[in-house]
Amino acid sequence: MSTITTPPDSIHSIDQLEETIMTTTTLTHTPIESHGGMMPDRPITTTPVRPQRLGRLFDVELRKTVDTRAGRLMIATVLLLASAIATWASLRTWGGADNQLLFGDVLRAVTLPVTLLLPVVGVLAMTSEWSQRTALTTFTLSPKRTRVLLCKVGAALLLSITVTAIAVVLTFAGVSIAASHSGVHAGYAGMGASISSIFIAVCLSTLMGAAFGALLSITPAALVAYFAAPLIWSQVGEALFKSASKWLDITNAIGNISSRQLHGVWPQTLSSIAVWIIIPLIAGLVVSSRREVK
Repeated sequence: MSTITTPPDSIHSIDQLEETIMTTTTLTHTPIESHGGMMPDRPITTTPVRPQRLGRLFDVELRKTVDTRAGRLMIATVLLLASAIATWASLRTWGGADNQLLFGDVLRAVTLPVTLLLPVVGVLAMTSEWSQRTALTTFTLSPKRTRVLLCKVGAALLLSITVTAIAVVLTFAGVSIAASHSGVHAGYAGMGASISSIFIAVCLSTLMGAAFGALLSITPAALVAYFAAPLIWSQVGEALFKSASKWLDITNAIGNISSRQLHGVWPQTLSSIAVWIIIPLIAGLVVSSRREVK
């Protein structure tokens, strides 16, 4: 402990000031005594950092997927389109064959916007860290990038499945309400097959969107590649390779799997899934785990 007294006002030179400070400053040390002796130095202890739980990391990535304005807008758009198309299809189907309103016909109309737009959620989930420049914070807090990226893929899948389930419920409600108010008979034959088809198509499309997002990391480029590449191949591939182009036709492959019409087309379907989904997803995970964070 140090005690410093203010020098008198009669000091008019530096030498007098230094001499006054030396004579008026006293240093006292107060030792810490315990049981009649000096307190020994305490050992420094460190607490080990617990590894991040996979469930907590998945929850964080799921919330990050829906916390963005683009993510919420995309989900709202899908649900609004599903409601509008279900209503329109229910009204249009009145008085059809046998005066029935078929659930499968209405759900097929709803499938198009759902499978077309929901994969955008997968793209946004994989590109958000780089487009919003939050990768440095995320990968500093979670250095194991592969776990983070896999949680992003899982979060995109879970969100797509949830939105699809809501769309199916809206379709069922639209068919039931329309049938009850119009007096026509609502047909639910093949309802399970129709529902499983839309879920399979959405899951495969979302994985493909996540693969392109992880591989390219730039949202506009990933979206253009996801939508344009299959269309370009369907035109150019058929013109150049004729029937052999089906080996890389992802649209037909997803349709074959979702409708379970795989007899005789297993090789073409698996090759398309591998080239358009599996290989880009693995390559995207590797590239994203090694990409420089700026």
